[in-house]
Amino acid sequence: GKVIHDDQPKPEKYTAIKPMVMEKQITTLDEIIEYFNKSTIAKEIGRKASTLDGYLKNVDSFPIRDIRAIGELFDLKLSEMLKLVEAQAP
Repeated sequence: GKVIHDDQPKPEKYTAIKPMVMEKQITTLDEIIEYFNKSTIAKEIGRKASTLDGYLKNVDSFPIRDIRAIGELFDLKLSEMLKLVEAQAP
């Protein structure tokens, strides 16, 4: 998965995520996914919703490149994304 880059500015809804993560209103990757829609995020990173769902159910199988691609959507560093993933791990 990779983010499809274009010159369009990110939707406001996307830019709202980083402050919410910084203020700990969002603490897991699941919360970001719920805030949007699984199929929207999956499409953005070039994955099927069912594939993304599998990763979310077993975060150990989540490819780093996909975690990084989701982070890029919201201007979050990999380290910030990994904290969200870790908080979700059982």
